[in-house]
Amino acid sequence: PLIDIKKIGFPIPDDQKDKMPVEPELLDSALGVTRETPDTFIFQAWDDPIVLIGNSIEYIGALNKNNVKTEAHLFNHGY
Repeated sequence: PLIDIKKIGFPIPDDQKDKMPVEPELLDSALGVTRETPDTFIFQAWDDPIVLIGNSIEYIGALNKNNVKTEAHLFNHGY
């Protein structure tokens, strides 16, 4: 999942940067994880060039920190 908009595999065009939200929790979904977050299933490819693997790892960490039941599958490559 795309968690932190700053961790994408391409630059945000200059003419689009002013359209980005300013609230940190809207830029980084991991900041919004709480104990109330539903059980979560994540799958991600290590070689995804758009949604970088760090997004899933960060989100899994936030889920773990908040004791949210999580199942995660990280694959070597996507298709």
